[in-house]
Amino acid sequence: LEVVPVLERGTGSGSPGSREVVPVPGRGTGRNEVVPVPARDKVGASVVLITHDLGVVAEMAERVAVMYAGRIVEQADVKTLFASPHHPYTQGLMGSIPILGKIKERLEVIPGTVPNLVNLPPGCRFAPRCKARIEHQLQICTETEPDLIPVSVVVPVPARGVVVPVPARGSDHIVRCWLYQDRAGPHAPLG
Repeated sequence: LEVVPVLERGTGSGSPGSREVVPVPGRGTGRNEVVPVPARDKVGASVVLITHDLGVVAEMAERVAVMYAGRIVEQADVKTLFASPHHPYTQGLMGSIPILGKIKERLEVIPGTVPNLVNLPPGCRFAPRCKARIEHQLQICTETEPDLIPVSVVVPVPARGVVVPVPARGSDHIVRCWLYQDRAGPHAPLG
């Protein structure tokens, strides 16, 4: 867990007094972690929290950027992201979380290994581990990196009898995945 100091406006200082932290019991780690107390309301600042602990994210964050191999693959407000993850990596992370009151024989495991950051694969950095790429037979994933685009919603057009994906109004949910981009073929598999 990495905590980035929150600077008070006008002070420019990174002194210990410029941030407030609270210890939170480590979730299964056997240690306490330091998690910043939301400072936005106190000093008009923001906190950048870098963690793999989705429980802390759910409790502490308003907006979430999911990163894989140094790239943002999905970004949304915390409620939207937990309710409707789109990127296969985000879905894999969510599937690997035990849910209180639900019995699962096995938690989801993301296959493969994290790529060498010095020698990244061409295309989408998650492609070598992506089950959805194989399921939808998307060769483009291993060739070209997708853009970060707004998540679309499917809107029926009754006059033409078709459905059309359009950016969700007021949504700032974005995803970097060929499953949702039309350049992947005549129509994106999930776009």
